[in-house]
Order: sequence, then C-alpha cells, then structure tokens
Amino acid sequence: MNEKTLEKLTGLSRRQIIMLQKTVIKRKGKVVIGLSYDYSQEEVEEFLLAKFLKDCGYTYSEIGILMEKYKINKDLVIDEAILKMKKRIKELNDNLLYAYELKKIGGFEMRKKRLFMGGILIASLAMLASCDITGMEEETKTKTERITTTPRTLDTTSTTPKKEMKYEVMNPEIFFWEDSIHQRRVKIAVPIKNTGTMDLYLDDCQIDLETEAHELLDTIDYIGGYPDYIKPGEVGYYYKEAIVDFKEENVLALVHENIEKASNSVIRYNISDVAIKEEKYFGIEITGRVENNTSKDETIVMITANLYDSNDKLLCNCQTYLSNGLKANEKIGFSLSPFAYRSLKPSDIARYEIYAYPKQYNIDLGF
Repeated sequence: MNEKTLEKLTGLSRRQIIMLQKTVIKRKGKVVIGLSYDYSQEEVEEFLLAKFLKDCGYTYSEIGILMEKYKINKDLVIDEAILKMKKRIKELNDNLLYAYELKKIGGFEMRKKRLFMGGILIASLAMLASCDITGMEEETKTKTERITTTPRTLDTTSTTPKKEMKYEVMNPEIFFWEDSIHQRRVKIAVPIKNTGTMDLYLDDCQIDLETEAHELLDTIDYIGGYPDYIKPGEVGYYYKEAIVDFKEENVLALVHENIEKASNSVIRYNISDVAIKEEKYFGIEITGRVENNTSKDETIVMITANLYDSNDKLLCNCQTYLSNGLKANEKIGFSLSPFAYRSLKPSDIARYEIYAYPKQYNIDLGF
C-alpha cells in the first residue's frame, strides 16, 4: 500500500503521515516519505491507531507513549482514550452551559457595565457624604473632623490582610532515559511554589528546551499542573514525559508558565489505605481509597501522585481519572502507575503526596 492509498484509508493528511513517521511510527532502514513506499498491514494498523488517538486529543508525544503501552495492554489504552473523550465531552457541555449563562446576562460587556455603574453609584454617594461634611459651620467643623477621622481610618484599614498573588518558579528538573524500544525520552518537572496569600491555578504551560548557548532544541506544550490548584505555601508541578530526537545532554528548560488566580475553591478529597507495590509492566503501582467528603456528586475526579526520593527530589508524577466519577460521601478504591518512566522500585520512594480533586475549569472574566 502506497502513501496515497494510506491517506484515503486512514483519513490522515500527508502532513500528518509525515509527522507521525518522524515522531511515532519510526521506519527502520526504509524510505519514510514517498508515494512508492509499500506500507505493510502491521504499519497500516499502527497508523489507524495513531489516527484514533490523535482524534481523541492526544499530542504526538503522548501518542508515542500510548502506542507502546498498547502493545502490552490494549484494553487499558482504549479505556484511557474513552476517559479522554469523556473529559472533552464534559468540557464542551460545560462551555455550552456557560455560553447560555452569558446569553442570559447579556455577555461580558453588560456585566462590566453593571459593575461600572455600581462603582459610579458608590463614588457618588461618597462625594455626597464629603459635601455634607465640608458644608458644616466652622465652629462644628473641628469637632466633626475629630469624630469622623478615626472611623474613616478604621473603615479603610481591614483587619484581614489583603490577598496577594505571588509564586516562585523553582529550578526545573530534567532527566533523560532510553525506553524499551530505544526511543530517547525526557522527564521535565518544574516546581511552582505559591508564595502569596491566595489560591492559584496552574494552567497549561509551554517549555522550550535549549542548549547552553540558547539554541532551541525542542518545544513541549500542553504541560499540565499537578495538582492544578495550589493553596498558599503549597508546591505544585508542571510535569511532562516526552519523546525527543536530539542527543544533547546539557539542556536548559525555559518555562513559559501560565498561572492565574483561582476562580474556584480548592477542593481536596480524603485519601486513605495507600500502598505501593511492584508492578510487572510499569515498575510500581500505587493503590488506595478516595472519599468524597462533600455533598456534591462529581463526574470527573482526578488523582495525582508526586513521588520523592530520600533527597526530597521528585522522582515521578502519576495521574489517573476515576472512570465512573465519585458520588457524595462515596469511598472507592483507585490505582495508578507511572506512564512511561518505568524504572522505579517501591524502595526508591521515600515519601509521596497524593491529591484527589474534581476537575474544575478556571474562568477568569477579568472583573
């Protein structure tokens, strides 16, 4: 089967076929591009799988990891893809409901106008109050100022400290290794410490990998935060495992963080009965129970684990979703393992942090 026929069968464009061959479906000792190339049945099946995963919303680097995982456990990969699609459908439904709400209130500009008019009203009342004071007779003015000065100071000086948005992007941790099919992979972990007094949201960021001479080697995007919401004093991580095709060892990571003030309350579910054991395919497996300690049912519940060594350095981040959500006051078991980084043993882990929380969408309207 040549490339032209492959395009028709899979629905992939020529550009997508080339990209997949460069990043995922690597040919050995063959011409990778060209209409005369004869694709085998096995290779066509790989392209069909890659197309399916791409349609699910995975990046090319994630597709490479999943296709390797598919060879070991097909059902697990398909289940993960189903969860990915469920998540996308939920996001679209939430956006649709949000659009309806915006329509009800007249859109963003209408809300800004209402707040603006409210501000004018408050300012006008303040001006009227000021006129009343300045219009008093001279003999009572000193007494009025003496009476009103202290209450004004108390009114404008809150006993509650003003909330401040501050954070520190700490030194990125970069580690390279070669997987079982001799692909070079990189693990990037960027600690983000909330040094302010308000909750923060770690939106997806981009990291540029550079040489020491600041020559661009690769760009990795759609890097999520784990956990995505962090409280004052907490440390979250931008974390990613990806396939790279460069050989450089001394690599710098330029982080383009995307951090916002949280528009939602930080919700954390109770975690208990945690155990870490060896696992045949993924090195380790973490099991435990999560309890919804709220009165609200949740459709999408994320569980993320940060694993540390004896030097308190992050070894790995693991993530998973509860496939059936979590009802109010329900307690259910979970398991998760490293996605691509498989050389860990239970004895390597000195401590861990496990977070369970509902998937929330941070919407900052700017007013």
